[in-house]
Amino acid sequence: IVEQLTKTFGIRVHDSDAAVHRLYGAQGAAVAPINTAFGNVLNADGGIDRGKLSAALQNAKNQSEAFRRLEAIVHPLVRQDREQFIEKEKLRGSWLCAVDIPLLFESADSTILKEHIDKVLVVTCRSEEEQKRRALERPGMTVAKLEAILARQLKDEERIEKADFIIDTSHYDRAAARAQ
Repeated sequence: IVEQLTKTFGIRVHDSDAAVHRLYGAQGAAVAPINTAFGNVLNADGGIDRGKLSAALQNAKNQSEAFRRLEAIVHPLVRQDREQFIEKEKLRGSWLCAVDIPLLFESADSTILKEHIDKVLVVTCRSEEEQKRRALERPGMTVAKLEAILARQLKDEERIEKADFIIDTSHYDRAAARAQ
């Protein structure tokens, strides 16, 4: 949603999820360290097979430690990608750019919040049932996997409290979202 809205107004967006996809792709910077850390998690093209990686994380003796290891590999690479994006935007003379960081408060060090982010927009679905329904529609998502993900995330109330702006998508309709 953030990317759609910002593109409407001509604002360039760094998408952290897209950065992870690039990093996980064949020859991506995260491929070798993740494969070393978690065993054979490669697909036929030489990139990360997300299903195999997910299974390795779910089957780990200590899931929390496994996720921390993965985050220690991926987060610095995404941060580097984001910082390069911001520098390019500065060089272009952009007066504004956006960064789409799904786990901003859970994973960001204080540097990104203090040095690069002026305002925080939180997109939320306040209806837990709707949030769960949407998440379970994603390919490969299970109730157990969703519960593990939600356990590592801040509650919506906490994210909303830290936000400067909020877009509530509980009853999403494009016109209402634009008005917010």
